[in-house]
Amino acid sequence: MIRKLSAIRAASGRRRFLMASAAMLAGLAFSAAPSPAAAQSDAPIRVGGLFSLTGPGGLIGESYVLGAKMAVDEINKAGGIAGRKVELVLGDTQTDPSIAVNEAKRLALQEKVDMVVGPAVSQEALAMVPVLTEAKLFQISTAASLALTPQIGPYHFSLIPSAEGQGIRMIDYAVTVLKSKAPALLGDNGGQSKTGMESIRKRLAELKIEPAGVQEYPYHVDDMTPQLLSLRKKKPDTLVFFTSSPEDLAKLLKTLQDIDWNIKVVGSNSVGNYSPTIGKSLDDEAFTNLLGTQYPGLTHCSGDPVGSSEYAQFVQRLKAYDPKMSAKLPPATVSGAYIPLYIMKAAVEATGSTEGPKLAAWLEENSGSVKNMYAKLSASKSSHFLFGPESLGVIETPNRVREDGLQKRAGC
Repeated sequence: MIRKLSAIRAASGRRRFLMASAAMLAGLAFSAAPSPAAAQSDAPIRVGGLFSLTGPGGLIGESYVLGAKMAVDEINKAGGIAGRKVELVLGDTQTDPSIAVNEAKRLALQEKVDMVVGPAVSQEALAMVPVLTEAKLFQISTAASLALTPQIGPYHFSLIPSAEGQGIRMIDYAVTVLKSKAPALLGDNGGQSKTGMESIRKRLAELKIEPAGVQEYPYHVDDMTPQLLSLRKKKPDTLVFFTSSPEDLAKLLKTLQDIDWNIKVVGSNSVGNYSPTIGKSLDDEAFTNLLGTQYPGLTHCSGDPVGSSEYAQFVQRLKAYDPKMSAKLPPATVSGAYIPLYIMKAAVEATGSTEGPKLAAWLEENSGSVKNMYAKLSASKSSHFLFGPESLGVIETPNRVREDGLQKRAGC
């Protein structure tokens, strides 16, 4: 009987030992496996780049790819965003809203990107914003349509002033500085331009000025002669021109020369961004009467020191980063996809999150604290345009760029 009890105790002891050992091993296995949160914190941050890599907007898309890649490389060399590396995942919109939607779905659902940069064109942005909103992805584009409200795109922000803001700045300059009393208005049929032209006409009505004439042309038109001849018959004193295409800007200037119409032209942000590049195919005379809006950080007055501004330093880094492409592409356009990466970096590191709702809420409250090379950011709960009309200056002879990349502010 005693021997039987001893055997039972021994067996029981072995069972307790085995159970304790199994529990300890399970505990070790559990502690060795990273938690989902820890695993996520080590994963790269995937940023989708929705750009027009092909199609009519190819020049802009090429510039944006360069800017985004440069920012990603700089950020990764400096330790990433909140210690996480950044990966750029490209999507080609082909300058086509329907394709833009498909690419947005691919990046959101298949590539599982965390945030999105782009597109440049309002028609594309308006088409894809619902897709990215449903996926709750934070997005920074350079689209300027006023239809891109916080209600339509709660996680979408635009790096440029709204088309309304640009239009107000353009017409105010034409009226107050150039003393225009009979401006002619010309714009393309895209969403950004339509919004800009509406704001210009509204502003003129407030100023009790009737436009001499109004004309619209198809985006990437082959011939702008009919529109310009029609406007010239109205005998305007200035031409207010809204475009978002370098090709259309070049077409305007070439047609003005062809029909021998010598008139002051006040243009949108595209004038400042694209003139240095298209100036390589046109003579200086084509730009003599051309003015455009531009961010103060990209401009200079006579006597300002060379190379000291943040933008000038960016231009130098860009030349070193890719000498061949930087000689071909306008730095101002390249910066349009470069700056959003740094805004995203600031927002993610401040919130500790890549979730669209959290990043959008933070930027609404704190945009003014985010440094950039253009001007002070001013987004809010009521407007997701990161710059207002007060952030824009006006430049003259925009094809001429100082050695440090800056353009000449008008009147100084």
